[in-house]
Amino acid sequence: MCIFKMRGEVMWFVIQVRSGMERDMMLQYQRIVPKSILKDSFTPEFEYMKRYKGAWHKEKNLLFPGYIFVRTDDPTVLYQALKSVIGLSKILDMGGELIPLTKEEVRMIELLDHDRVLRMSRGYIKDHKVYIKEGPLKSYETSIKKVDRHKRKAWFEVEIFGRMMYVCAGLEIPEKFNTIENAMGEIYGKTI
Repeated sequence: MCIFKMRGEVMWFVIQVRSGMERDMMLQYQRIVPKSILKDSFTPEFEYMKRYKGAWHKEKNLLFPGYIFVRTDDPTVLYQALKSVIGLSKILDMGGELIPLTKEEVRMIELLDHDRVLRMSRGYIKDHKVYIKEGPLKSYETSIKKVDRHKRKAWFEVEIFGRMMYVCAGLEIPEKFNTIENAMGEIYGKTI
């Protein structure tokens, strides 16, 4: 039996499913679980650039493959309803009790736009350090662990689902400065 201290408060939870089945499972949840219980469900995506046919195109991919985010104000009823869904891998819980997302994890969800997509960020590299000028990664500059300028992607470390994960996001880095002099030259329009 699930016991919740915050019953009535709308909270976010995560459900783990087989990778590749996220959208099908989400549609199944939306059909089976009443809207009064399942307030929202989605699989977050990230936007990135991919080059084909001689041009760059915006693409989307799953931000957290194998996971579905759900929102409810009655976790006990949701937990019981989801247990009857075919193909459910795991509800992230602790000893039969659903674990709501932490404030930091919810902050990650808030970076998504209204379409539940983490949009591209833009920045530059100066003296081997990444600086984000615009986009949702601005608040995660210090968490960026790897940048692939050619593929226009960055991997940053974030604690989510109770563990540290590397998350991929779209990042365009059109400028790279190796020294302070080069950076000043670019800022004032002079080549040094």
